[in-house]
Amino acid sequence: MNITIKNYDHAPTHWFIDNSIYFFTASVYQKAPLLKTSRAKTIFLEKFFHYISEYHWQLYEWVVLDNHYHFLAKVPYGEQIPRFFNTLHQTSAFHVKKECNFEVKPFWY
Repeated sequence: MNITIKNYDHAPTHWFIDNSIYFFTASVYQKAPLLKTSRAKTIFLEKFFHYISEYHWQLYEWVVLDNHYHFLAKVPYGEQIPRFFNTLHQTSAFHVKKECNFEVKPFWY
């Protein structure tokens, strides 16, 4: 089992542990309801499920609300976590903003 520990100046220490179950939460910047429409949620979920599959994460539960989301998943390689979120948030923000005509920056907190 591999464990990676990362310290940040403005956030708590993060532990990335292989083959572990994580509960994740992410929020839209300033809690703006940018995921309120069914179209925005659909676009986000298409990207979300794509990357869950691409990274071979085992998804247990998930929920998407108007300004944030939660999910529970088993992560095979803890070091994947930052890259997963960077990729998911970049692509989902781009497509939601484009297809829903949102002119906001930043999108994710």
